[in-house]
Amino acid sequence: MMVEEWMRDMADLLAGAPSSEQLSAIPGVVQIDLIAALESAKASLSAVQARAEVAFRDAQLEEQSRLGVPRKDLGRGIADQLALARRVTPKQASDQLTFHRVLVESLPRTLRLLEGGRISDWGASQVARNVLLLDEEDRDRIDEALAPVLPSLTAGAAGRRALALAQSLDPEAAVRRRSLAVASRRVGLRPAPDGMSHLHALVPVEDGVAMIAALRSAAATARATGESGSLPAGAVMADLLVERVTGRSPMVGVPIEIQLLMTDRTLLAGAEETATLDGMPLPGGVARGLALGATAALRTPHRGTPPPGTLPPGTVLPPPGTALPPPGTAASPPGAGSPLRSPQSPPADRQGATLPIAPPEEASRWIRRLYTDPATGELNGMDTRRRFFTGSVRRFISLRDQHCRTPWCDAPIRDIDHVHRAADGGATDLSNGVGHCERFNHVREMPGWDSRLEPGLVPGATLVPSAAIVPGSADADGAVAASGKVLRITTPTGHEYTSLAPSLRDAAV
Repeated sequence: MMVEEWMRDMADLLAGAPSSEQLSAIPGVVQIDLIAALESAKASLSAVQARAEVAFRDAQLEEQSRLGVPRKDLGRGIADQLALARRVTPKQASDQLTFHRVLVESLPRTLRLLEGGRISDWGASQVARNVLLLDEEDRDRIDEALAPVLPSLTAGAAGRRALALAQSLDPEAAVRRRSLAVASRRVGLRPAPDGMSHLHALVPVEDGVAMIAALRSAAATARATGESGSLPAGAVMADLLVERVTGRSPMVGVPIEIQLLMTDRTLLAGAEETATLDGMPLPGGVARGLALGATAALRTPHRGTPPPGTLPPGTVLPPPGTALPPPGTAASPPGAGSPLRSPQSPPADRQGATLPIAPPEEASRWIRRLYTDPATGELNGMDTRRRFFTGSVRRFISLRDQHCRTPWCDAPIRDIDHVHRAADGGATDLSNGVGHCERFNHVREMPGWDSRLEPGLVPGATLVPSAAIVPGSADADGAVAASGKVLRITTPTGHEYTSLAPSLRDAAV
């Protein structure tokens, strides 16, 4: 086929791309010309991709109708196949498919500019996004009006110009857009460096302005009265936000559970292996401080308190499943060895510096033992006895997978799915469970989708069970284990994609 030949020619062309040495040897004017040509080529390829995605959608809808898929389910799984092929999240692929449909089906002039490399894919998407709710006639009017000026506009300016024209042509559509936008309000969390995180909220503009004004006013009052010490205004506002959302002061432990994963070496032996907090990377020393309640003083740097260090020699934690007493108490559980030190005898780091002690109101800490494969570092077993909460198998799979196991989907886990369907006799245990987002749990029920778990080992490594457990069995302490597995997903077109659970530590070499 001509398309397949074109794909081979493109692959051959890319394989012969100039090297860094060749690029360094050409004059600067040629380098700029090359960069411009590549940018234009990316835009042209984006137009081809847009057409291909729309054609794929149409063909898949026809196939689903032929297979008798109920009308309410028509289209499900199409964007998910595109996401796997493009290595993006299903939400990104779904949004792009929507904009590409508008572009291909309703904005012919904008599409031609993209094909000619005169505008970017992002600029074309911004135009499509802002005419989405208009009818075909109004879309064509905007397309005609924008075509002469689009090449001279930035992507943001193109979107604003399209939005202004859309609002003038159809005020009712602008009201509908506002209603849809308000309905999409949400709150999310994403990781930041150094054990921090970005809490972000999409809210109506009037609510956002009111929230930031209230925090600024309260922070100014706290600074004026000296309640905040020498903390910067931003830190005071952040603390006030935590206090107002949780109902507790950020200086006091909030009675909720967070999933802090670290190796025993990091917790007990002062190792600095990276830990995870609800799936976010966290330095080992910071994780150790969180587990032991030695981080509260980090919120008040004006006091000159050093960051938390490692446990001093001889300090032993209580047995797994036992609530750690709040720092500042001298109680020692039976068999725990040395108790946690009290404020009269504060712990010290390796250089002898005193470590901060959290206030006695801080919430209790519980430790749950997890078992990892010694070669891959993948979690493969856990205590099944009740340890402060129920649902140990579900909790373990969530801890092991951390995010949806669909490749390139970074959504939170909503469903613990049976890989081998329960209706087909699949067991409800660790060896047959996998974490998925709500979306994919429904997608895999569509015709042509299949999932299976296969043995997954580091090349050259041998799966060696932990000394405490034997894979596939229960030990005397009530622990169960499941061998490390690779999730293999097959799409309706026959393409296969694999997914590995994240490792708690680096694999053995």
